Amino acid sequence: MRLQYQITVSFLPFMMFVCITFGLLQFAVLYQGKINATREFLRATAVLQSNRVREGLAQQESILGSLTSRTKLRRSMAEWGDVGNTESRASAERILRDAVTGTPSVLAVHALDPLGHVIASTTNIEAGTLFELPELINDFGFKDLGGLSANKLPMFGHRPDGRLIQLMMGPAVLDDLIVGYLVAEVVPVFITGFAQDYEGMGQTGETMIGQRNAAGHAVFLGPQRFPEQAITGRLVRADKQYVPILHAVNGVQTFFTSAPDYRGEQVLAVTREIPGFELGVVAKIDRSEVLEPVFEAGLLTIISLIIVFFVLLMISRVLARSISRPIEELTARAEAVLKKRQIWTPKNELQSEFSILTVTMNSLLDSLFRAEQGLSEERISRTPQPPHDAETAKR
Repeated sequence: MRLQYQITVSFLPFMMFVCITFGLLQFAVLYQGKINATREFLRATAVLQSNRVREGLAQQESILGSLTSRTKLRRSMAEWGDVGNTESRASAERILRDAVTGTPSVLAVHALDPLGHVIASTTNIEAGTLFELPELINDFGFKDLGGLSANKLPMFGHRPDGRLIQLMMGPAVLDDLIVGYLVAEVVPVFITGFAQDYEGMGQTGETMIGQRNAAGHAVFLGPQRFPEQAITGRLVRADKQYVPILHAVNGVQTFFTSAPDYRGEQVLAVTREIPGFELGVVAKIDRSEVLEPVFEAGLLTIISLIIVFFVLLMISRVLARSISRPIEELTARAEAVLKKRQIWTPKNELQSEFSILTVTMNSLLDSLFRAEQGLSEERISRTPQPPHDAETAKR
C-alpha cells in the first residue's frame, strides 16, 4: 500500500497542473471574448447615436431656417425698425406664435432688431428692451447677443428646472440687408430621445452626450438613466481625464475597459466625437453586468474541474494499483523470507517495498556468498596435499 500511495501522489502535480492550466485558459478566453463583444456593441451604438445627433442638429437648423425665410415676418421686423409701430410688432408676434404652435419642440422665439432689442416675442418680454440670454446651467463664454451671434456651435444648456434646451440664432435678411435676428429656444428631442433609448443596453447600459464649454469642461446633456444614484453634477472638470466624457468632447475616440461613471461605478465605455460641434458621445455599461456571465461560467468551470480532478485521482489509483500489485506480492514474499530467516525487525514495517526487497536481496546474496565460501573451503579440505619434505623440495 505504501508504493500505491507514492505512485498516486506522484500523479497529483501533473493533474493539478492540467486542471489549473485548462481553467485559466478557459477563463481568459471567456473574459476576452466578452470584452471584445461588448466593445464592438458599444462602438456600434456610439456610431449610431452620433449619427442621430448630427441628423437632429440638421433638423433643428431647418426649424430656424423656416422662420427666417418667412417674408412677412421679415417685413414686419423691418417696418418696426423703421417706425416702431405696434401693428408691425403685433404681426410679428402672430407669426412667431403660429410657429410655436405648429412645432411643439419650440419653447420660445424672439425677434430682435440689429442692436439686440426685442421686436416681438412669444413670451412676455416688453418690446424695445435689450434681449438677455435665458438663465442656463452652462458656461458658453459669453453673456450677450454679440457672443451668441458670433458663436457657430450648437448651444445647449439646462434651465434651473433641469429641462434641456438649445439656443439657436439666425439673421433675418430682407433685400440683402440684415433687418434683425431670430433667437429660438428649442427642446432638442433628438438628444432626450436617444439618451432614453436603452434597447440592448442591459440593466445598466446607457448612451450619454456631452458638450465642451468655454472653460474646457464637459457638460452632460440629456437625462441620466440613474439620476438618483448620481454622485457628481452635470459638469465634469477638464482635469478629470479618467472620465470618458472628457475624451469624447475633446475628439479622442477610445475604449475604456474600466472607468468611473457619474455614479462612481466602474464601466466599459466607448467614446466618439461628433466632429465640428464640440460634442461627444459615450456608450457605456457596468463591468459587473458584462462580466457576471464570465464569473458564473468560471464557477461552473471550477466545479467541473474539481469533478475531473477526482475522476483523474480515481484513475491514478487504479493505475497505481495495477503497477504496485506485482511489487507488493513480491514484497510480501520477501517479508516472509526475512521472517523465516529471523532477521525481520519492527523497523522494517516503516520501510517501503523497495527497501524491503533490497534488504531481502542483500540477505539472500549474503547467504549465497557464505554458502559459496563454505563450499570452497570444503573442496580444499578434501583435496590430497603433496608432501613437503626436504628431498621433494630439492627435486
